[in-house]
Amino acid sequence: MTGVETKVKRIMTPDQLENLKKAREKANAVRQEKATLRRMEQETKLIEKMNKEKEIKEKYGKIKEPKKEPEPEPQPVPEPQPSSESEEEQEVVYKKRPKKAVKKPKKKKVIYVDSSDDSSSEEEVVYKKKKKRVVAPPVQEDPYAHLDVKKRALIERFMNGKIM
Repeated sequence: MTGVETKVKRIMTPDQLENLKKAREKANAVRQEKATLRRMEQETKLIEKMNKEKEIKEKYGKIKEPKKEPEPEPQPVPEPQPSSESEEEQEVVYKKRPKKAVKKPKKKKVIYVDSSDDSSSEEEVVYKKKKKRVVAPPVQEDPYAHLDVKKRALIERFMNGKIM
């Protein structure tokens, strides 16, 4: 290697090597202690979280349980008895009551009317007058807008009769 100087490796005395060895051992011990503390903290957090979940489930479980109504026992539907054969073979059929459908209120019909007519029907009807659209008058554009100012002025003078 030409022109490049390399650093000379530092040579340590035996006392310095012993101190370095002790420092490394101490640092490793501290790291291990911190690692065990972190593991213990994580475990305690998990345990606390699980306990909170159990408490919440118990709390809300107790609230929900009394609200449940016992289901009524289905009543057997009597079947017509055929000729007096063995009554033990007859089966009892249980049927559930049909659920009641929720009725929705009827929607009101909206009818737009130009003039008010008084006619009645079975359904409720709401009459609203139709709004008239307001149409703005068209704006007249200058047919000479595309021309420059001098040419436009010349044309205006000619149209007014000033130039012949």
